[in-house]
Amino acid sequence: FSVLLVGAAIVIGLRMAKARTLADVSREQSTRYVSIVAPAPASANDVLVLPGTLQGITEATIYARTSGYVTHWYKDIGDKVKQRELLAQLEVPDLVQQLNEAKANLQLAQVTFERWDALRKRDAVSQQDYEDKKTTLATATATMKRLQEQVGFSRIVAPFDGIVTRRNIDIGNLVDAGGTSRVLFTMAKSDKLRVYVYVPQNYAPRIKVGSKVDITLKELAGQHFAGTIARTSDNIDLATRTMQVEIQLDNADGKLLPGAYVQVGIKATDADAAAATRLP
Repeated sequence: FSVLLVGAAIVIGLRMAKARTLADVSREQSTRYVSIVAPAPASANDVLVLPGTLQGITEATIYARTSGYVTHWYKDIGDKVKQRELLAQLEVPDLVQQLNEAKANLQLAQVTFERWDALRKRDAVSQQDYEDKKTTLATATATMKRLQEQVGFSRIVAPFDGIVTRRNIDIGNLVDAGGTSRVLFTMAKSDKLRVYVYVPQNYAPRIKVGSKVDITLKELAGQHFAGTIARTSDNIDLATRTMQVEIQLDNADGKLLPGAYVQVGIKATDADAAAATRLP
């Protein structure tokens, strides 16, 4: 009998312990926790940080303006060049042949015109025939000049002072004229850089042309570069609800490289910061 009493006591004790545990869990789950935050206007040090990519102030992809074979290239990536400096030379045999034919036609047209001019002075030919020969001479002259210009395009030259950032040709390559053909070189003028950022609509009112911004790179930790807001699109893009902003910065020492990923910090004034914290 005593054994039964002990067993019953143990069972009752276990049930009571489970009941207390269940009650504690229920009480814990029924408790609601909240976080309290005291709102305050943004300070004058409020900074909007946006990502961007550095670009040369002037960048260009260089194509051939006439078709031909590459006989030599003179500049490679990283080379500094001056405007009109020779980058590559093309061989254009078809154009050279056409030019030689045009020169022969011009000589014939010149001789013919001079003969008819003398005849016209003696009134031996009609004015109409004289004008036809004059027109033939003018056409031959224009044709030769056009072909001379096209042959001149066999010299691929730099469009501005800058650095060659890409060379896509080698000796023997056939290149075609036009913007849909092979890119021969790319160039950048990097003594001054620019970066485009896209400012959210609610921050757009703080953007002022001429304002200073702070530019940083992860690779140059602790260093800051001053930029200036040069212009804005003055328009909110309907798809992204952002405004495009162009920022320019000096890079005379060449410390920054075009194509680098940067962070652009735009500092707000007190009025701007307060306006940005208002609900719409």
